[in-house]
Amino acid sequence: MYFKYTLVKAFKKLYITGILVGTTDNTRRRDAISKVLKDHMPCMTVLYVAGLASPAIKVEIDAWACADA
Repeated sequence: MYFKYTLVKAFKKLYITGILVGTTDNTRRRDAISKVLKDHMPCMTVLYVAGLASPAIKVEIDAWACADA
């Protein structure tokens, strides 16, 4: 967990898009994300869709990060 947090803090800008199939408990989703990102507050969008490329896939996460040049 420490490595993930250190990696997140290395980036000045972080954009995350979560694509979810069906419905989810938003409180549990926020808690899980906060556990990893801690006090980092990225720009984030969550989309609910009917399905993804395979019926077995329920979550797709797209993340973009930028460090200072």
